Amino acid sequence: MEKTEMVKSAIRQAIKDANLKFDTSPDGNIFILNFSIDSQISSVRLFINATNLGFTIVSIPPFQGDVNNRNVMYELAALATRINYKIRLFKFSMDFSDGELRCELDLPVEGDAQLSPVTVTEYIMLTLKMWESYGACFLGVLFGGKTAEDAFNDAK
Repeated sequence: MEKTEMVKSAIRQAIKDANLKFDTSPDGNIFILNFSIDSQISSVRLFINATNLGFTIVSIPPFQGDVNNRNVMYELAALATRINYKIRLFKFSMDFSDGELRCELDLPVEGDAQLSPVTVTEYIMLTLKMWESYGACFLGVLFGGKTAEDAFNDAK
């Protein structure tokens, strides 16, 4: 079985085992899921992309930066940098053209190693945990007038 197909199979099985609803991209390589989470941000949208190298998870909250407010965009970027320095596996980023915030995970599957559905589920849950842990920080900068430093310190 081709590696991408093996990765897709593990992702599909993980989603099925968890009884989750999902959509897929036209080529079937991207799984799209919506989650409610226990956080001020309330929900997150996940895109899980199966590749021949492993899989990536890109998660997007239901809010974005204000591209018309340069100071807020700067503070959001500074906040993402602070968080990224603290965490290791995930990466927060922002698209400066539209303000979209993201939390990303790239997980390679080495050689002939088999990816288990349990592993996929664990990384989905960890991705949601990142937003539960840091989502309020982004909201503090966006709507609370906090600096990146103050918002980050509130998460500790």
